Amino acid sequence: MIVPFSVSDFIDRAVQVYGERVGVVDEPDQPAPSLGDLTYAEIGALARRQAARIDELGVGVGDRVAIVSHNSARLLTSFFGVCGSGRVLVPVNFRLRPDEVRYIVEHSGARVLLVDPELEDALKDVDAELRFTLGEDDQLFATEGAEPRPWEPDENATACINYTSGTTARPKGVQITHRNIWVNAVTFAMHATVSDRDVYLHTLPMFHANGWGMPFAMTGLGVPQIVLRKVDGAEILRRVRDHGVTVMCAAPAVAADPVTTSREYKVMLNPSAFSGNAATAVANFWNALKALIENASIHRPTTGNLNTVSTRTVRFYDTPGTCVLDRSDYSFRERVQNGNREVTLKFRSPDRFIADKRDVEGDDNAAVTKFEEDISAPFRSVYSHSSTVPIGAGKNLNYMDDPIGLFPGLGPLGFNESEPIAIVGGLSVYEKAYEGASVDLGALLAQFSLTLWYASSSATTPLLAEISFKYGHPTADYSNNVVTRAKALFEAMQAMTPWVAPNALLKTSFVYQYDPNFCQP
Repeated sequence: MIVPFSVSDFIDRAVQVYGERVGVVDEPDQPAPSLGDLTYAEIGALARRQAARIDELGVGVGDRVAIVSHNSARLLTSFFGVCGSGRVLVPVNFRLRPDEVRYIVEHSGARVLLVDPELEDALKDVDAELRFTLGEDDQLFATEGAEPRPWEPDENATACINYTSGTTARPKGVQITHRNIWVNAVTFAMHATVSDRDVYLHTLPMFHANGWGMPFAMTGLGVPQIVLRKVDGAEILRRVRDHGVTVMCAAPAVAADPVTTSREYKVMLNPSAFSGNAATAVANFWNALKALIENASIHRPTTGNLNTVSTRTVRFYDTPGTCVLDRSDYSFRERVQNGNREVTLKFRSPDRFIADKRDVEGDDNAAVTKFEEDISAPFRSVYSHSSTVPIGAGKNLNYMDDPIGLFPGLGPLGFNESEPIAIVGGLSVYEKAYEGASVDLGALLAQFSLTLWYASSSATTPLLAEISFKYGHPTADYSNNVVTRAKALFEAMQAMTPWVAPNALLKTSFVYQYDPNFCQP
């Protein structure tokens, strides 16, 4: 007697043996409404409702259903609601370009296309006979209690088509049968010694080789599955802690991946262009930049103006004659604004892992630590790990033990605590920062800032001028559209003659070159 293998075997066993156990904890932070915690009985019912809805739409056995989605409970359910009813699921890499997604949808012959809400704008030109947005559940699932038409399992029927990412040519589709999935999932689970006592974290994208078969294996064994939408080292560790995770599929570096919470693009400007009435010059510059963004090659909407002004005093400190901080890739900066003082220790490196591992934590509960990417012309990236702490009006900054006391991570590096420090080049900068303007890059807004540095508050011609724009996300969720548009904007800004000073020094370099003798023995 031959009993054909089917992907339905996994969800059927989960419903029968582990029906009341939580089967999936959906990603709480996503654009579609989270499905929350679902038992395996609820996942099974949802899969049957999805299959019944596909019946209602007239999608037949063997027809293709493409889905472009981050990890989600809806994608997990589709492995059983689509494949388990005799249709063919086509999980698509959500990181691909729109033209690549369109090619896969068309090449696979997908009649139905399911799209993550975050990708709707980017994929607005990718279509199919039937197109739905994940989260519109009344369109994705039949009414509660609905049952699909029965399907007689065929283990040699195609269950999924998985496409390559097309790094060497067009993406290529691989047809995976029910038997392929069944044997792979069971074999993998046996070798990994997975049991119903485990808890699985979906760090591996489910679209990637069907998550290596783990969505099926974990379901069949009744393992609770924790959905992670975006890979983030800190979030992985939090979910391991909160859910008691015992199994995940990933390279070791995934759990320790540094998260770049913001990216700032910097272009140096001609200081003489802002002589005299700086506010008028800034307004003229913004009008030129706004026209470039809205009417030229960028074609993105802007909001606001560069008319919000803040002023402060800026000083850098280091050891005269040796500049041990600068030569160790650190900077130690003081800012004074409205009588309030703060100091920042920053470490920079072109290697983000080196920058991330450097301890810059401040010895103060009010310390603010950041890990950012600074991009300068023409396109040079440096990663900065910094911490800022407030200090009192009477705090002296005279010796190396002052920054070491504020930032204990400097201690083990062997600096001489009794070595004097002084204001680099004797330069106390009077800074004006003009803000209030932004550009819509799609999923994120980028904020502009135009900074002018003066030798004193009475000076009329700045020493230095810089325009920058910055966008950020707490888990570094930067879409292809955002980074591509940002790069195009950055390149266009560098061509803004006569405003741009292409050979000008960046701010920290300018300070250290202001008095070339400061770092000389």
